[in-house]
Amino acid sequence: MKNTLLLMMVAVVAVSAQAPGGGPGRRPAPPEKQVEGYGPSFEKAADYFALTEDQLQKLEQIHQSEREALEPLMNKVRQAEPETPETEQLRMQLEAKRQPFRQQAVAVLTPEQKTKLAALVAAAELSPAIHESAMLNLLQPPARPMRGPGGPPAE
Repeated sequence: MKNTLLLMMVAVVAVSAQAPGGGPGRRPAPPEKQVEGYGPSFEKAADYFALTEDQLQKLEQIHQSEREALEPLMNKVRQAEPETPETEQLRMQLEAKRQPFRQQAVAVLTPEQKTKLAALVAAAELSPAIHESAMLNLLQPPARPMRGPGGPPAE
């Protein structure tokens, strides 16, 4: 009885400590279900690229169009059995359908912003090496803000 009660308390704490939107790694809720202040703000990307309001608005429109266009295929991927040839085929179709949206988004950037994008792509390619180096104690893992009760709100 005590073990069951303790297990239930741990489960309640774990669920209540999740970030808004269902926890880490989750995609934002669809626009019709988003609550003001939650969901992607693109603030860090806007700062990094020094995006104008016009650019940010265009990029958000491209993002929304992409979500709407890819939603049926994404649902198929979610429902498919993991690690099967069918799932891999669906993922390849998804990537092919993403390309035109990516090209539209890059076209919004200025030449200086495209240079910053190239630097960001190069840095992203280092992500696995950074992660593995941190696991080997060669690097200190990046600090992550505490989420849930007592921590800052999720971004």
